[in-house]
Amino acid sequence: MATATTNGRSRTKTQAAPAIDEERIRQLCALLNDGMRLRVVLLLSEAEGGEMHVNAMCEAIGMSQQGLSHHLSLMRVAGVLENRREGKFNLYSIVPGSLGPLVELAERAGS
Repeated sequence: MATATTNGRSRTKTQAAPAIDEERIRQLCALLNDGMRLRVVLLLSEAEGGEMHVNAMCEAIGMSQQGLSHHLSLMRVAGVLENRREGKFNLYSIVPGSLGPLVELAERAGS
């Protein structure tokens, strides 16, 4: 039997690929369907150190802090973003692995 390697995991070609969490993909797609939330993810994915201050995000995106805070809160509750406090500032970053189901889906679609 031939083997294939996916994400560092070897499996024989006769084995079925692990199931994709369809519900989580649906939730992530619904969350990122909003252009502003997608922009936040793209901005954070390119940020130095992987995190960004709320005011810097507001400036980069062109949105008020109040408006952006609503989106950040939704993304935090969904488990996509995390924040940490540094003095009086909130820094946001993408939770490692939180977008994994979308990445896995894209990898499968591309193979």
